[in-house]
Amino acid sequence: MKKTVFTITAMGILAALACCKKKDTQPGPKSRTELLTGHEWRSDYSVNAAGDTLKVTKPCQKDNTVLFGRDGSYLVKANEKCEEWDSDITGTWRFLDNESAVEIIINLPGKTQNDTASIVSLTEDELVLKNKNGKLRIIK
Repeated sequence: MKKTVFTITAMGILAALACCKKKDTQPGPKSRTELLTGHEWRSDYSVNAAGDTLKVTKPCQKDNTVLFGRDGSYLVKANEKCEEWDSDITGTWRFLDNESAVEIIINLPGKTQNDTASIVSLTEDELVLKNKNGKLRIIK
């Protein structure tokens, strides 16, 4: 009888330990959506078709942030306005070509503007886009 109680108790403890086994807490690699929508981006510089680096020219544009929403929304937030009539730019975005490109549709007064860019690089800290005009845009 003691042997049976001991066996049942031991099996119960082993079962409890097996259920409480520490799960692997290492997250897998982030998806492109998670990388793109994970935080605000700031425009750093662009490179024109001739290869010349162009800095953001107006000081009031340096603090603009770009947000890609998980729901497909797109927002360029003009934190400091260059002109009194400046406003935030809204639109939508979506991946194209197996997430190797992005399409951005910007809402402008009375019309929309559509831009497509290939994704050269997308990491936690950097987004590099190349649009159809051959310009690179680096956003951090």
